[in-house]
Amino acid sequence: NGLSTSSYSMLPTEMNMDMHMFGAMYAQTDNWTWMFMANYLDNEMEMKSTGMMAMTSTMRTKGWGDLSLSGLFEINSWDEEVLLGSIGIGIPTGSIDEKNGSTNQPYGMQLGSGTLDIRPGLTYLGQSETYSWGAQVSAVLRTGTNDNNYSLGDNWAATGWLSRKFSNNLSASIRFTGE
Repeated sequence: NGLSTSSYSMLPTEMNMDMHMFGAMYAQTDNWTWMFMANYLDNEMEMKSTGMMAMTSTMRTKGWGDLSLSGLFEINSWDEEVLLGSIGIGIPTGSIDEKNGSTNQPYGMQLGSGTLDIRPGLTYLGQSETYSWGAQVSAVLRTGTNDNNYSLGDNWAATGWLSRKFSNNLSASIRFTGE
């Protein structure tokens, strides 16, 4: 974008995010499954000053993120294949007010989105005695702006995979994903 490092007093050099996910599923019927997901985040970002005296600092946030409630349902099935749909919501329970001293942490260090998020998805699965394959598209669609007057961007993801079973205890798979 043409900006030099002298435009900033601090630059990020490394970021680590640990996420512990806790989930539960309940199959209400053969064609409808409820899913609940909560996550606990531990974010750490190393920063380096751009001035004459090289200083480093660390920013950290940790706590519960947004909750997710969704439903998974069968759209169609035939022989060894099935088409599944999902629809869910992200409930803004994670903090968007994390601070580093008196300064707000960057967006990526916040624990939640602060907005109600819609989470649609579509999954195709196939399976034979030896192989399984599939593809999935999903999204996180933000609704409005949060209490701090910003909105995280929408997120779209796609993935495809192929797996081969060698025995009851051994298989190999390959997956391609984009976000």
